[in-house]
Amino acid sequence: MNNVLVVIANEELGISVVRILKQNTALIVEHAHCEKDARSWLDHNSDCALVVVHINIPADNNSPAKPDELLGLGLVTWLTEAKPALPVILIFQVPNRILNALFGPSKKVRLVKEGVDLPERLLGAVDDSLASTSGQRDRYLTLSLTVYEDKNQWWWGLKGEGEGFRYEDDGPLEVDVTKLKKLSSKSQELYDLMSKDAQAWGKTLKDLGSEIFKEILDNNIQFMRRFALGLETINNDYSKLKVCFRTSNKVYDIALESLWSDAARDNFWMLSAPIYRWVGGVATKGKPLFSCRELHTSESINCLIIEADAWGETTLPYGTTLKLPKLDWKRSSKVSVGDLIDLPSLASKLKQPADAISTYLKNSFSDKTLTALANYNVLESDPIPLKLTLVRSLNKLIGSQSIYDAQRFTGVSLRPETKELIAENPQGDALLRVDRMLLEDAYPGEISKHDWSKAEGKSECEKIQETLMEKQKMFGIGRVVVVSKRVLGGEPFLSYLSKTLIRGPWDIIHYAGHSYFHPSEKRGYLFFPNPIDGKPPIPMLIEDFGAQLGPARFLYLSSCQSARGNFLASLAQCQVPALLGFSCPVYDEHAEKFALEFYKQLFDCKDPYSATRNEGDAKCLQHAFLRTRKRVREKMSSETIWAQPILMFQSN
Repeated sequence: MNNVLVVIANEELGISVVRILKQNTALIVEHAHCEKDARSWLDHNSDCALVVVHINIPADNNSPAKPDELLGLGLVTWLTEAKPALPVILIFQVPNRILNALFGPSKKVRLVKEGVDLPERLLGAVDDSLASTSGQRDRYLTLSLTVYEDKNQWWWGLKGEGEGFRYEDDGPLEVDVTKLKKLSSKSQELYDLMSKDAQAWGKTLKDLGSEIFKEILDNNIQFMRRFALGLETINNDYSKLKVCFRTSNKVYDIALESLWSDAARDNFWMLSAPIYRWVGGVATKGKPLFSCRELHTSESINCLIIEADAWGETTLPYGTTLKLPKLDWKRSSKVSVGDLIDLPSLASKLKQPADAISTYLKNSFSDKTLTALANYNVLESDPIPLKLTLVRSLNKLIGSQSIYDAQRFTGVSLRPETKELIAENPQGDALLRVDRMLLEDAYPGEISKHDWSKAEGKSECEKIQETLMEKQKMFGIGRVVVVSKRVLGGEPFLSYLSKTLIRGPWDIIHYAGHSYFHPSEKRGYLFFPNPIDGKPPIPMLIEDFGAQLGPARFLYLSSCQSARGNFLASLAQCQVPALLGFSCPVYDEHAEKFALEFYKQLFDCKDPYSATRNEGDAKCLQHAFLRTRKRVREKMSSETIWAQPILMFQSN
């Protein structure tokens, strides 16, 4: 049952519609020019899956189509009565509201208006129509929350999509501005905790999300009642909900993505529904990559990956001096649960210390850790609670101070590289690394060793390039190009980058490097390598960078604080339809894992609800973002990386 009947008298329009369907679907397309032929064909073909009708058709081949008769409308009315299970698409020219009054959500009629975007509208209607008959596609509901600064009233809106699902509702939200200021202050506290990797960040995130839900949504009784009615249309399934915060370029810096309530299955809304932002005043007409209802069936997707390995001290135009750390293309030095490869042996050594380092570690542990250690039984205890407790205790210790002391490590065989680092009197990340290496040397059979030589191995950008090129044809990917210091051939980085951008267009641009938002200037910067080795990195305003991106459809900023506070407004100036950034500093290892998972979810996941079965039609940027957040949390629940990303849509 894969036949579709097109009933259009206008030869040019009819040929165009038939060509669109043949090129973009697996349907067998038949073309009738009048109402009589259409009814006759339908009487003899019970396997018809879909009918596409123009509102102006003639009664038969001997009569002209008369606009005032609207015989196509009559044919559609007959179809809804005689063949109620058969989906219909009506192509029209008259105002949409008239037809909406005739064909409500209960009718299997999709309305498509003539115009330059007819192909996209038509294929979207085909997708909905076929999916509704197979029962595969669910309804979706978008909740838009329009956020104003220093105003006591916001605005909300609900809109349905999918399966001919026409649902719209909206209204005001009463918000206490003084409470917003407090939420902003608490958001800054959360960002600080996440930046420091403090243990309390998880509870703070939940408490803030719960308070945001209460102050902005739950306190508005009228909204909650109407929102509940909207949720009923999607069976109260938050996975079928999308949430868009529409903000101005001046808005309180609130961690809106942290919404938390008992209603959502995972409590955090961002783990149940895609949450994204839209900044007003700087919208672009460009179409985001893989936005819902958009098809990508004919053109390859070109990807440009920028490895801006710039570090050192640099000065911004207004005199602010920054120290940018060297990008560390390797794993974090912190201990993870998977690093404890022999818990029974480690627990035994720490319970009854027989050496100075074990005594030192045990004396540094909290009462909670000591209790967990004492209660641990190799044969009866679940190892995970003790592993988690030990990991927290060890990570709290290493990096905060040097654990090295000559007497403490008597009898421990230290690697040459460990000795070299100790001699350098390390600080910061280097101290964290040497402390980790000391633990590895002290407990070689209990704590796994990092392969530190991989610090000079493949970078995040190289791994992304490799991942995309492995399945280039399958993913529908065209060119995949990396701009890094390794490929310059003596040419200045920015000059080489500028020429590469001109050789676009690039659909995806991935930037890995440093970013900074100046709080008093209220301007965002990215940083690029200086052509002279040892010279300061070159700062570039995010707007100036955006001006060079051409028709790019998606910008991924794998950099610290690239989506925090007013940097969002600067980011919106790029005029890129969709952008992804992070609210806090991120470990290079974690940023790499999130990026690789994101591109896997974006390209490699097939939407089972796609009715037309086209590869491009099966992908959605918002839901790829949601799946990535969930997968990364499953793998790295104790890390902040899953809670940091912010997705922006700037398309009209």
